Amino acid sequence: MARVLLIGNSEEFKQGLEASGDLAGCEIVSAWGNVDAVRRVRARTIDVVVTDPDTSVREDLELLDELRASRPGLKAIVLAAAAAPVDLIATIRSHVFACFVAPFDVRQVAEMTKRAIDAVDWRDGISVESGLPKWISLTVSCRHLTAERLIHFMSEYRRDLPEDDRDDLMMAFREVLMNAMEHGAGFDAEKVINVSAIRTDRAIVYHFRDPGTGFTTDLLELSAQANREDDPIAHLERRAEMGMRPGGFGMMVAKQVIRQEITLDRTILAQFVCEATAGISDQNEISICFNPEDYRAVSANRALYLAGISDKMQITIKPDDSVSAGGCVVETQNGLVDARVETQLAEIFKRLMQERGHGSDESLELPAEAELYLAEQCGAEKYAYQQD
Repeated sequence: MARVLLIGNSEEFKQGLEASGDLAGCEIVSAWGNVDAVRRVRARTIDVVVTDPDTSVREDLELLDELRASRPGLKAIVLAAAAAPVDLIATIRSHVFACFVAPFDVRQVAEMTKRAIDAVDWRDGISVESGLPKWISLTVSCRHLTAERLIHFMSEYRRDLPEDDRDDLMMAFREVLMNAMEHGAGFDAEKVINVSAIRTDRAIVYHFRDPGTGFTTDLLELSAQANREDDPIAHLERRAEMGMRPGGFGMMVAKQVIRQEITLDRTILAQFVCEATAGISDQNEISICFNPEDYRAVSANRALYLAGISDKMQITIKPDDSVSAGGCVVETQNGLVDARVETQLAEIFKRLMQERGHGSDESLELPAEAELYLAEQCGAEKYAYQQD
């Protein structure tokens, strides 16, 4: 049985991890501080340690060095109340499996912890060649797990952006990274790619270099660029016929269609709210965050939108610009339930990959928009950027 050591005195957070299906069958042990954590790691085998969110990243990394003196190769998930870019770079250098910055989504922490438990030969997947707050250069091994860890690190690294902008940026980053690994290196774990992230006064630029020979115009038929105006997702069918992962253009189209349907039929949002709260009937108080436009609609007709929630539960609704239209985020004493449209679409695509017979490692991959025309212009070097 895998054993996870959770440092800190948050019983609610521990209960949230235990309730997660990802960690079913795992033993979660609590340590009431760093000194207690050292004692427990020396006494028993620990697979993954989750740090105390009340301690600084620097303290967590110093603790990790001490823990690894007793248990070499110990995997760590760092929880931080706040983290500057220099802190996140330090976690990569220290071979931290993943770092989460508050507010924490318990389900995401549980999912990443399970990946850490299952991971083998992961330690040298990401190497920092140069690390400055606004310029970081990495060498990355070509594995799905490494890609997912890097995408998560980069998302936390860009916490200075509004959430919607960060999600769009990470969508582009994911696609170009996956293109480099898939087409440039054939997902050969013995090959590496170089990734650089640069922040200027006016733009964020990502630069990728892979060992491949680049793309040709013959491959443009597999991108959204080759589609007719009356058939904007034709390339997805061509990619499916070739056994390739679906491109993210279909995801963006689906997101837009869902939002249009929600605008026309407001009962869809009510159904999302009902499903998001279905598993938390034991809570006395919850808060539900909506996009400001949806918040106004819910405020005007609470009976319609909150009809599926137990009347014994005290409900507070709040406007939140970080929540996209058509979805919601439920805040409970045990953590967050993320029911945003993009989160639900991501889960749909994960299940789609699993149903198509991909292994558990491949099922972690999420689609995003193809950028093949950039590759054609730049050969084996590919770029993604966001203009401020």
